[in-house]
Amino acid sequence: MFNDCKEVHRIAKEVLKDRVEFWVFERGYIRPNFITFEKDGINGFSKIPKNAEFYRKLNVEPIEFKEVGHESLFHYFHSVVNFLAYVLLWPLFPSSRFFYKNILHVVPYYIKMVFFQVFYWLKESKKVKDFVKKFRGKYYFVPLQVHNDSQIRYHSDYKAIEDFIMDVLVSFSKYAPKDKYLVFKHHPMDLGFKCYKSFINNAVRQLGLEGRVFYFKNGHVEEFLKGSLGCITVNSTVGLTALRMYKPVIVLGRAVYDVKGMVFDGSLDEFWEKVLDLKVDKELVDKFINFLIRETQINGSLYKRAPCKNTHTGACYG
Repeated sequence: MFNDCKEVHRIAKEVLKDRVEFWVFERGYIRPNFITFEKDGINGFSKIPKNAEFYRKLNVEPIEFKEVGHESLFHYFHSVVNFLAYVLLWPLFPSSRFFYKNILHVVPYYIKMVFFQVFYWLKESKKVKDFVKKFRGKYYFVPLQVHNDSQIRYHSDYKAIEDFIMDVLVSFSKYAPKDKYLVFKHHPMDLGFKCYKSFINNAVRQLGLEGRVFYFKNGHVEEFLKGSLGCITVNSTVGLTALRMYKPVIVLGRAVYDVKGMVFDGSLDEFWEKVLDLKVDKELVDKFINFLIRETQINGSLYKRAPCKNTHTGACYG
């Protein structure tokens, strides 16, 4: 199945427990170039070991993979095809009536999402580059997840993204060095659905954080991460991207990569100060990523064909 948090999949897993093997597809833990395919569950349900010593004993061997590249345009194309199939063919499949009505409801938001992605790319691209250049090494990076992310609902104690944002802001106001800044990055797939500008601005005023908190709707996470002190996340795959760049990461939910000794082993209140002197265990990260790819990743894409050439070899991820 694709994703193991959908209600119908959770029911199927419970009904068929111990009778059939349960395998889950999802977009890759390692992006781009990979698809996740894991037995028994993914992310917070993953059976991947969380013991750092398990990985320290492993050897890191080169992994060959084909460069798939970014897939956004292909993703959009298949989404349109999927929408047209629901709209044009639903009379032939009466049981899909619920999904048909639901997809009609969300289409306007997806149209807004595409428009806003272009709009904020034009509006903020230079601002992001200027910000990273000016504040390099002086800010913490917070990637936001989509508002209805199943990883938030099932693999964290947060009920909404706003709860996570407020937790981070309150802790930052009390415990972060006064000469450091905080950057929130909106999830690109959530543009058109949600906007946290007013919520963040109100909280910033209440907490006296004017001038220290920034909120962007555009920009590559890798660009933000390069200039950051570290990454604060619930359980986004951006946390894995940060680790692959050897940036300190704190996980506030439950994630497949929440391995003590690899991610920050402490509270959020402690993270702000301790991260300034924290050194990521690069060898542990390499071995974990290597194991994760070998055990759970398929070289390819859900939305486009992998090329026949351009094979890469790497000890970790290329």
